[in-house]
Amino acid sequence: MTKKGNSILFIICGTLLSIVLFLAIAFTLLVISAFLFIKLPAEPMVNAFSISLMVAIIAALFLGMFLYQKIVQWALVKFNLEDKLDPLFGKKYKKAPKKDSENQ
Repeated sequence: MTKKGNSILFIICGTLLSIVLFLAIAFTLLVISAFLFIKLPAEPMVNAFSISLMVAIIAALFLGMFLYQKIVQWALVKFNLEDKLDPLFGKKYKKAPKKDSENQ
């Protein structure tokens, strides 16, 4: 497989991982907020749960992106993927070799 093919496969797997992370975090936060608000009376519970729903989704979005970024960085280093993928994921700019002033 070429570097471009490996990169496409990596992006597809990363997208699926990101979706799963978001759903797992959102579900966990919603269950926690449901347990927190279950003893409230009906009307305040609806208002509190609707606010916590918005906060949980936004928090899940940011936490999912943060965890995805950390997992991708870890995988790139752990499995030495920088040379197997397009430079989109690796080091974009490689340092040019230093020229000795004595050789010139």
